Amino acid sequence: MSQQAASRLDKQMLIGGEWVDADERTDVIHPYDGDLVGSIPMATEQQVVDAIDAAEAAFEASELSAYQRYEYLHETARLVEERADEIATILTSEQGKPISEARGEVDRAVQTLDLSSEQAKRMFGEYVPMDAQKGFARDHCFTQREPLGVVAAITPFNFPLNLMVHKVGPALAAGNAVVGKPASNTP
Repeated sequence: MSQQAASRLDKQMLIGGEWVDADERTDVIHPYDGDLVGSIPMATEQQVVDAIDAAEAAFEASELSAYQRYEYLHETARLVEERADEIATILTSEQGKPISEARGEVDRAVQTLDLSSEQAKRMFGEYVPMDAQKGFARDHCFTQREPLGVVAAITPFNFPLNLMVHKVGPALAAGNAVVGKPASNTP
């Protein structure tokens, strides 16, 4: 990959809806040929705190319905699917895996996002009749699922897209906010 192409992969962090950089960056190197793929910011401790605080504020302010979460996740799956070749090429550049395996990872990520979107519509509680216990013949119990808040998603290098989506998709489907930290060599 040429130096010019690599500059397109220089990224920032998304914190509180804004793209921010860091004082320190690290290079992402193609493991096969040693070419520079791009560079990424290395978050400071304060930026991590800022990301958690922003996620907490977003969680507290969110009024998204289950159906709206479904729509967002479904649309995200479609966008990943539309850019599958581009994403697979990036995965191959960062990791050195065969393009066929990278395409499979992207396809799996799309499926996971679709499944997560459908599950957003199924995040409900249960009705439990209590008549199986002595003295509770006329009692009933109801459960309700509640989001936890902010979820940390830390992923390894081997399936960087798919493993991040396996954490982020279900967390968002359930109504949580997420702070993601990918592996530095496969961001």
